[in-house]
Amino acid sequence: MRCKCGNLELGYDIENKIFYCKNCKSKVDILPEKLVNAAMYLVQKETVNSINNSNLNELNKIRSSLDDFDTQIKEKVQHKLKNDAIEILTKLKTNQELHEIDRDVLRYFLVGDVEYYVKEDVSGVIRNIKKTLESIKYYSKSEDVVALSKLRAFLKDLKNNLGIISTYLEAKERIEIFEKNINNIEANRKMLIYVLEQKLKP
Repeated sequence: MRCKCGNLELGYDIENKIFYCKNCKSKVDILPEKLVNAAMYLVQKETVNSINNSNLNELNKIRSSLDDFDTQIKEKVQHKLKNDAIEILTKLKTNQELHEIDRDVLRYFLVGDVEYYVKEDVSGVIRNIKKTLESIKYYSKSEDVVALSKLRAFLKDLKNNLGIISTYLEAKERIEIFEKNINNIEANRKMLIYVLEQKLKP
């Protein structure tokens, strides 16, 4: 991951979705199998640098690039699972039995991206929500500028925390639906075929 000019310092151009050399500004081509590694190296290095240097501009750049990197990783995972999923689709269509490994592949292919959220401990977030609600109750009794400003800050906190809980509940529901369908394949075979076909569309 070195530029032709010899520089090792890379940046990421969000608009063009390319890595570039911070020295000569030219595009740096990275082998497909090294893309994730390069992206994660950049995330780690630039996050630490931007925080240590209190550089808001650089921090915002790395925040913006996270969605791109997440998409790249998701595509890589999907690509690796695609061939296995095609075989499972054939088994479903021809009424063959799915083995445990087939079910594992289906799980990763259909709900693997949400399992992280249901493993998160949201009890701390719930405690924060309760504290925030108490603060909202307290500051809503006054209408002076300081109280209203603090109220706005607590509403922003509440919105962020409710987003975490919402994501958690959506993920939990998605996994519960998957478990219900995979545990009764015969009754849900057509639905699983449909879902797989939709996911496998280019």
